[in-house]
Amino acid sequence: MKTNIFVATFLALLTGSLSVDATGNEPEFLKYYPTCDYEIIDTGVAVVMSFVHGNVVSEAAHNDMMADARDDLFNKALEVDARGIVLLKAKFNQINNNRGKMRVTAELLSGCKDGSDYDEGDVTPLTPNGHKQFSMKVIRSERTITLDAFGAGEVITPALPENTVVSIAEGMYGIKPGDSSEKVKDIFGTPSFTFRQDEHWTMLAYGRSHWITLKDCIVAEARFGSPFFGNELTSFFFFDDRFDYRKWSINSIGKGDIYTGKKQQIFRQGSITLTLTGETYLVNNQQDEEQEATGFVLRDEELMAALPEFTWQKSNEAVEYLNEYTAQDRETGSLDISALPGEKIGWTSRQSGKGYVLINPWTLVEVVGQNVSKVNVSPDFIQSEYTDSHNWHFAQFYKGQPKADALSAAGENSFVIYDVIEVEAPDYLYKVYMSEINGREQVYSMEMRIF
Repeated sequence: MKTNIFVATFLALLTGSLSVDATGNEPEFLKYYPTCDYEIIDTGVAVVMSFVHGNVVSEAAHNDMMADARDDLFNKALEVDARGIVLLKAKFNQINNNRGKMRVTAELLSGCKDGSDYDEGDVTPLTPNGHKQFSMKVIRSERTITLDAFGAGEVITPALPENTVVSIAEGMYGIKPGDSSEKVKDIFGTPSFTFRQDEHWTMLAYGRSHWITLKDCIVAEARFGSPFFGNELTSFFFFDDRFDYRKWSINSIGKGDIYTGKKQQIFRQGSITLTLTGETYLVNNQQDEEQEATGFVLRDEELMAALPEFTWQKSNEAVEYLNEYTAQDRETGSLDISALPGEKIGWTSRQSGKGYVLINPWTLVEVVGQNVSKVNVSPDFIQSEYTDSHNWHFAQFYKGQPKADALSAAGENSFVIYDVIEVEAPDYLYKVYMSEINGREQVYSMEMRIF
């Protein structure tokens, strides 16, 4: 069978007939995963060489290597009749002082099974030019998930009530302030993310934008959009179609609708308030204002008045343990999540055994089964108003660290690829991402992969 495929491919290349996929479209490099059902046909690898100076890869050299890699991967996609190309990894290795090679790995995707065009879902790991994108979540169709680290049993996703109108009387899809946590789980099922601020306060996310705040297991608030967590964190939550594609409405104004009047419309009944929030746009040559409905907050003002301010330490037992982990001599690089000391403040549901654990507001641990596979560190996990006065610190790196200092901390075995400092050891890999702030390159975020 492989010989026949090869012969057919070879003949097609000779005749020039192998230029598009079965739908009549050329393969394209994707910045977003498709939202439809598709198949991963194959995994392609391209290896290209380049001249370098020392351990620094210039932007021009990076672009040239990526262009050659894309050409190679494009041809591989043609050979297997793929529709989409998703770049997963772009790894540079220095051969000597003058030469290096780039190894680029990609998934080759089929078209949508229903014949539709690609719609934009979550971002891919890398842009078509090989630069990291900071929201890394692959959409998959499996819905049966087993928890094996935080909680047990199958993830439950019951059908939601058909009514999408949010009101003080009916609440948010049947849940309103004063309801119990048991009722929330009966109607909504297993949350996508659980955050425990302290022994009294818990926040539950359903999908990526619907949030429930509980005080002592009683609903104090239901809202669309989080005032504390940023989009980069919520992008790690697994999609929940029941919530993420739900179009709510308040007083006949639906999600995304344009309305006039005040930016915030507030409805009140006793201590319960319902607030419609929107974004303001200037229209008619910037003479008039329009509002777009973007969120809502349904809350018990008396209960929420007791919500404590978010406070945290720059480090904790789990972070310190991870900092020391790379300095230890081990026979294996595996790290069991149960070995991390201290309290885990947040965790996602699992999909195919994979999930995420939040150990402080800017450090997110990826877990596969019981093993820690990756540590993501970013200031964008929380809203900017909180990050301005709290900078993360992990291993020998920290937010705002000058590039020269970061290179010195990384040591002689580091490589610079465009705006990334890479440090590789036998059982772990650091990637430190730079950002230009006020004309100076500084450390912004980082990740650690454990092999």
